[in-house]
Amino acid sequence: MRSVEPALLRRAPAVRSLLVGSGLVAAIGTVAVIGQSWALARLLATALAGTLDSASVLSAALPGAGLSTGTTMMILAGCVLVRVVTAWAGERMAGRAAADAAGQLRAEVLNALARGQSRYRSAAASTRHQVLLTSGLDGMQAYLSRYLPALVQAALIPLAVLLVLVLVDPLSALIVLVTLPLIPLFMALIGWFTQRETAASLRRAETLSGRFADVVAGLPDLVVLGRVKALATAVGDAAERYRTATLATLRIAFLSAMALELLATLSTALVAVTVGLRLVHGGIAVDVALLVLLLAPEAYLALRSVGTRFHAAADGVAAVTAATELLDRAPMPAGERTDVAAPPALRTSKVGLTFPDGRRLALPDVSVPAGAITVVRGASGSGKSTLLNLLARLDLADTGRTETTLPAKRGSGAGGPAGEWPGERVDEQAGQWIDLADVSGEQWWAQVGWCGQRLPGDDSGTLRELLLAGRGGSTEPTPERWQRVLDGCALTDVVAELPDGLDTRLGRGVRELSTGQRRRVALAAAVLSDRPLVLLDEPTEALDADTENHVVQALPAMVAGRTVVITSHRPALESAADQLIDLSSADPTAAGPQASGEAAETARDAVPPAASTTQPAVAQQISQPAGVR
Repeated sequence: MRSVEPALLRRAPAVRSLLVGSGLVAAIGTVAVIGQSWALARLLATALAGTLDSASVLSAALPGAGLSTGTTMMILAGCVLVRVVTAWAGERMAGRAAADAAGQLRAEVLNALARGQSRYRSAAASTRHQVLLTSGLDGMQAYLSRYLPALVQAALIPLAVLLVLVLVDPLSALIVLVTLPLIPLFMALIGWFTQRETAASLRRAETLSGRFADVVAGLPDLVVLGRVKALATAVGDAAERYRTATLATLRIAFLSAMALELLATLSTALVAVTVGLRLVHGGIAVDVALLVLLLAPEAYLALRSVGTRFHAAADGVAAVTAATELLDRAPMPAGERTDVAAPPALRTSKVGLTFPDGRRLALPDVSVPAGAITVVRGASGSGKSTLLNLLARLDLADTGRTETTLPAKRGSGAGGPAGEWPGERVDEQAGQWIDLADVSGEQWWAQVGWCGQRLPGDDSGTLRELLLAGRGGSTEPTPERWQRVLDGCALTDVVAELPDGLDTRLGRGVRELSTGQRRRVALAAAVLSDRPLVLLDEPTEALDADTENHVVQALPAMVAGRTVVITSHRPALESAADQLIDLSSADPTAAGPQASGEAAETARDAVPPAASTTQPAVAQQISQPAGVR
């Protein structure tokens, strides 16, 4: 573990403030420690002056020979008070800074996840992120509020003590100088081992959290299948392994603390023995000897505190390391081009992606015509959802390209802006393919209507708000459009059953939708978004056969004129397709009632205008959490 994590200094301003404040508090505390030791040594030596030779008790090497006992006692009381106040102020400041830094880092991580690529937000990765953002970063409290202030004190107090010892007793200073580095050496050796153990402990916590979340999510199915007891045993075993590993880490902490205490005790004893022998033979004054004996332990104590608090901070540092690795991941390029066709044509070329778990996926070349319905089929794991993420610009390929076309806009004439008068020349770049990575993400998301496998929660507000989530604040559909989409998505009966219709508030304990109803709500929201590109991932999953056939028959009319890409393994959707693509071969096959090129061309001409808002529908629904930009 590094002394101070550089990433924290870059990303959490509160940590920089904490280091400055801790340095100031530690400097004041160090002066108070030296002053307290001097005053106490002077008082004890003065008390002995009546029974011993004053020449051997009070040394001219120490200042304050002319001070009265009362003044010295006041100085002692003042130094003790300063130490108490600085300790209180340091803890209070460190606690606040730790809370602020944890909040700042959480915000950074959430922004990175929201703006990052979709492949880093898989179900398995989400479990890791949940642990990191909750218990993981909570461990920063010990690191920031206890370890860092102790580290600052360890940098100041030993140096100040050594300087004083050099002035009053060079031999004791030499002994401290030789023995003091042994404590950091042992701390480094222990730290290398502990770091590995705490990282493993964090992984075990992530595994336990993920397993427990899977069990809770699938509890109804487990009850039906009679697998609850077996899964409960598996979760219990995982918890027992986590408990055992935690106890092993605690044993390391206790043993290492004992080793550091033993080393510090032996070093202090070596100083005390040499001082005692010289005191017997008159080689050192009593007040100097007392000062040395009072100051030497303070030098070792500062380093021992770092070692003791190291283990309490190790979990937090492991979480900080995981967070900074996530934050240092290359962000998705913003892109600058805004001139894209609506509806767009799309294609992929030699696309390959590597996932966080190391899995590599290579997709065959795919071409999606503008203004038509393309159904993509393939076995589970063949990359259907990944293809949609690429087309939505939620993922960018590591190799190859995902491309779209420039619009058929018109060049400027002499009398006004482009496209304002008839008879203008067509732009020579119309229809040219450009890399989707070069397109502005905001601009592209503003064209995308999305229905993914992760359904919207039914605690997001009213049904109307859920259905209009993709419109980005544009005007509400006409009553006729409302009815056509509700009928087409088989939601008319659902709305009729709700007490307040579209304005019924949904949520746990109020009114909950079934999985099939939520699937139809997500499909209707994508259709109502009026975006020229509609991407549907298994839109009829969890629907019964009659409802699915109803939705499939209504779908072409609801999305007429838009580029639609549907991934599915259900044959019913293929009847609505203008083109079928099998990812096992990626050979496009004309299908459906609009298979001809003329029909596709007619559909392109009928595309509705893109929504004027710049707020991306796809980002609203799945890419970026509300309030995180």
